[in-house]
Amino acid sequence: MEDVRMSTIISLKINGVEHKIDIELDGFTAGELNGIERNTGMKWNEWLRELANRNISSLAWTSLAWIAVRRSGSFVPFDEFEDSIKLMELVGSADPDAAAPAARAITKRKAPRA
Repeated sequence: MEDVRMSTIISLKINGVEHKIDIELDGFTAGELNGIERNTGMKWNEWLRELANRNISSLAWTSLAWIAVRRSGSFVPFDEFEDSIKLMELVGSADPDAAAPAARAITKRKAPRA
């Protein structure tokens, strides 16, 4: 049986510009995942859960926006980027439930054995 995964697309408004980002693990580069971990201290599963959490993790949403902007061709260091965005515009522009299916899916996946 073929493993079929659905994309989880989140639309974001970052400094007035609309961005769409697919948050499925397969679409992330090592540099993006390392950037999430290095800049937020969160591993992938924790980061995804924080995106789906209604308590709003500023670091999780800022790093998602950072990756969306990087994918559009603008490479800005994380610390400079986080000082340039309006977090409430960012979070307010996104569907708060968009990350929830992906967060639920990762809890069902078994971690690979070492």
